[in-house]
Amino acid sequence: MKQRSIEYAEQVRHQYEMKRLEAELKGKAQIERENREIYLEQIKLKAEEQRKTILESIKTAGTVV
Repeated sequence: MKQRSIEYAEQVRHQYEMKRLEAELKGKAQIERENREIYLEQIKLKAEEQRKTILESIKTAGTVV
């Protein structure tokens, strides 16, 4: 009887650990997706800013010439 109780406790502990790990991995995946979206938005903003800077440089050079 004691052996069965120990085996059952181990089984429950294992199931708990598996559920905890699954939840942790899902949370990390969600965070990674959100970070990826933020990173892509930053890239777009930097590209737009660089484009504006280049256009302003071309206009300035045209005015000087």
